[in-house]
Amino acid sequence: MENNDWTATTFYVIAAQQTLFMFLITLLISINRYIAVKYPLSYEHHFSKSKIIIILLCFIILSTMIGLGNIFLNPRYKKSGLYDYFIPYLESKNVIYYQIFCHFFIYGTISIATCIFNVMTVLTLKKHNKTNNKSKGNLNYIKYSIFIFITLFIVETFFICEFIALNNEIKFLSYIAIFLYFVGFDLTSVGDFYFLIYLSSELRKALKIAFGCSKKFSEKVNTKVIYRINYYIAVIIVCRLLYQNYALENSAKNNNFKSVSLEENESLRNFIKRDTIITPIAEVKETKYLEKRKVNKKIKNLVKKKSNKKKSIKKKPSKKEPSKQTTKKSSEKTTKNKPKTTKKSSETTTGKPITTITTTKSTTTTTKPGKFPHLISGVINKINDLRQKHHAKKLIVSETLVKLTREMSDQITTRWNGTYTKHFGMLEFIDYLVNRKNPFDIWIRGAEKINYDKLNETTVPKNFGQLVWVSTTNIGCHYVVYEHNNVICFICLFYPKGNIPGKYQKNVLKP
Repeated sequence: MENNDWTATTFYVIAAQQTLFMFLITLLISINRYIAVKYPLSYEHHFSKSKIIIILLCFIILSTMIGLGNIFLNPRYKKSGLYDYFIPYLESKNVIYYQIFCHFFIYGTISIATCIFNVMTVLTLKKHNKTNNKSKGNLNYIKYSIFIFITLFIVETFFICEFIALNNEIKFLSYIAIFLYFVGFDLTSVGDFYFLIYLSSELRKALKIAFGCSKKFSEKVNTKVIYRINYYIAVIIVCRLLYQNYALENSAKNNNFKSVSLEENESLRNFIKRDTIITPIAEVKETKYLEKRKVNKKIKNLVKKKSNKKKSIKKKPSKKEPSKQTTKKSSEKTTKNKPKTTKKSSETTTGKPITTITTTKSTTTTTKPGKFPHLISGVINKINDLRQKHHAKKLIVSETLVKLTREMSDQITTRWNGTYTKHFGMLEFIDYLVNRKNPFDIWIRGAEKINYDKLNETTVPKNFGQLVWVSTTNIGCHYVVYEHNNVICFICLFYPKGNIPGKYQKNVLKP
């Protein structure tokens, strides 16, 4: 695939051509309705058979020319994600100018023109309703014009949010863009087409004749319905449905929406990679094991100090009882008497504070980490590969950090209140499963813009800075899938903490 870049070029040309053609067809339908309402006597003149063919050919030529502009942006394929999938991308630095020209100037102008014609159509229909008897057909076309306005507004908002989110790496806007993508896709593909068929009886008859589903109805013309849509508009709408489906699907693929299916080849690759790393020298293993134990002790001491401070504030004076009872029994008693969620037991039978046993209860339905067995190992492998490029040692997995990430899974509101981030570096990834993004790819965004001659907390992205921080030695990761809304939450803790002001020159090294 890397040697066949012409396929990436074809992808971008077709995607741009289809999207622009969809917008142009929407504009044509709006103009068609306006002329039918405002100038019914000249309708046949403006929308004759020959003129419709010329208009469609011009639309195809114009949209194709815009699509061919992607050729000069050097489309390529690259490997991305945990499972080495190929995705198309534009290599040229002028991509942003092309996106501004297409998404804002062309699509925005067409959307504004479409909305203007729809508004004028609605106002004209209102005048007809005041002077004449209100007809059901007039009300239906008013409803459809409003529907088109809302649909175009959502689609254009999606393009704006997507553009801003990708170029400024704003996570909140990316979530909004995802939501608008699904809403806009449903409205433009299913809603728009079938809503118009539902409203227009003449269009239903025209479609039946076009596809040979019924006999031709009589040639009697109903003079009250002056807003009829002829056979050619029916064909245009069908073409629009097909084009917009492909266009929006290709837009989703362009945003790195990778497949979530797991491949056996990836697991084999990970095993081979581990076999090459493991050496038979027992002394090296023993040294690493001792270092790991020392670091785990330091982390546990930090956790104990943190919990002791909390207990000293919340703990109430209690009577001393025989020290034979264990802290585990006391926690069982408190959980039976007080079944509140995520509250640590405060009554003890000894004078020592409880530091590790907590009682948690969550109503959120989650899946076991076994759903994606190679996800955590794949992310850690990629982090270590990145650290090796930046002359930093590979991170060692700490079981203590892993336990902490498991405890944090249900603490959505208190995760960033300083309890964990005071001593540990934390990276978080939350997204819908349907987007199929890789946490590592999100965390390294902005790395290509770093100026290694001026390293500080403002020039280095925080996520990337923590990944390559030289002083960091340990890592622990965990993820949870919330099944009720198909959202994945992936968390990694790092120790010692990175992104320390004034220490970037020594800890973020040039590759």
